Amino acid sequence: MSIVETAQIASRLLRQDMRPQVQHNGVEEGSLREYLETVRLSTNIIDYIVSPDGKLNIPSSSLDLYALPPEDIYSQAEETLVPLYQAAMFSLLGGHVDNELHFGLFTNHTYDNHIRHVAEGVDRALILAGHDSETRVNGQIAAILHDIPNVLSRSWHHLLGGRFARLIFPKLAEDKKRFKHIRDAMKLHHEPIYEEMYHLNTQSFDAKLQLFQKIHTPESAALLFVDNLDMRRERLYANAYNPRVFDQHGHSEINAFMNVKGFERDDSGDIIISTEFNPWIDPEELDKCDPLAITEAPDNRFHCYASKRVRKNPEDPKSPADFHKALREMWGLYGPTCAQDADRMTLMLAAGFTLFPESEKIVMRFADRTGENEPVVYTFTRETVDQVMGEIRTTYGLL
Repeated sequence: MSIVETAQIASRLLRQDMRPQVQHNGVEEGSLREYLETVRLSTNIIDYIVSPDGKLNIPSSSLDLYALPPEDIYSQAEETLVPLYQAAMFSLLGGHVDNELHFGLFTNHTYDNHIRHVAEGVDRALILAGHDSETRVNGQIAAILHDIPNVLSRSWHHLLGGRFARLIFPKLAEDKKRFKHIRDAMKLHHEPIYEEMYHLNTQSFDAKLQLFQKIHTPESAALLFVDNLDMRRERLYANAYNPRVFDQHGHSEINAFMNVKGFERDDSGDIIISTEFNPWIDPEELDKCDPLAITEAPDNRFHCYASKRVRKNPEDPKSPADFHKALREMWGLYGPTCAQDADRMTLMLAAGFTLFPESEKIVMRFADRTGENEPVVYTFTRETVDQVMGEIRTTYGLL
C-alpha cells in the first residue's frame, strides 16, 4: 500500500469537515457519533469527543508536554486522555463482537491499564538504551497517544496518530522535528504495516533488521518493543473473566496464563525478557476472577479455567492449564506461522536489536510458577532468529 493510499484512508476517516467516520471489522463505515451511541458509552464521554451534530469536539489542551520531565507526562495528560481512551475501548468492543457470545472481545486498551504499562516500559527501555531526556519525553508522548485513534479504526489507527496529537496537544506540532519522531513512532507500532506496506513477511530477519535500522528512531523502536510485550492477566477486559470467552478468544486466554514480568539488561549487555506461566488464581484475585476459578483442583488451589486448547485433559473442563500447551498457543497467536513471517514476536526482536545495538542476544525465558516444568529459554542473536523461530514452529507443529 502506497503512502498516498494510506493518506487517503486517513483523510476519509478524519475528514476535513471534522465529521469523523468509524470503521471496524464488523461495522459498516459511518458516523462516529451514531456508532458510539450504540455501544453503551456514557453520553458525557460521547459529548466530550463528538458534538450532537457529529463534528469532532475534542477540547484542545494548552499543556506543553515538551516542557515536562518524562516521569510527569503520563499523570499530567491523564485528565485529558482518560475519556478518549474509554471511548476507544468501547469502540473496539463494539467493532469486534463475537457472534456466539454477542459482546466484544478485545484486550484492555484503557489509559490506566495498557497505556500506563506501555509508558512505563518505553521509559525503562530508553533509559536502559542510554538515551537523553528529550528522547524519553518524545517516547512518553508517543506512548500515551498511540492508541487513541482506535476510536475510529483498529485497522488504520496508526495512520491517524499525528492528526489526533495535533488536535489534542497543539503545541506538539510547533517543533516539527520532534513531532515527526512522535508521529512516526505511532505509525510504526502497528504490526500489520510491516506486511502491508513493507512486505516483510517474505524477508529474512537480516532484511527486516536492515529496514528497521533505516526507518526506526529510538522512540519508535522502544514503543514497538514494549507494546508487543504487553501480555499479562491484568490486560483482560472486564467481560473476559468468563470461561466462554477463553473458549472463543485465544488472546484473552493467553494473557491470563502468560505474564510478561519485565525485561532487563544483564551484566554482559544482553536483554532478558522474563515471562511466567501462572495457572493459579491467588486469593486476592478471586473477586474479579471468580467466574474463572476451578475450586476442585487436585492441589487444593484455585486454578484458572482453561480452554480445550490449553488444558492438560481437553475433555475435563476442570483440568488445569498445561505449561507447554499454553506456550504453543502463545506462539501460534504471536509467533511465526511460516518462514520469514512478519509476526508480533519477530517484529519485537527486530525492534529490540534496533533499540539496543550493542546487545548481542535477546533471551526470552518462560518459567512455570507451579514448578512442575523446567523453564523454557530461547536465545536469539541477530544471525539466529530465523533458525530459532523455525525450531519453535517445528516443536509446536506450527508449520
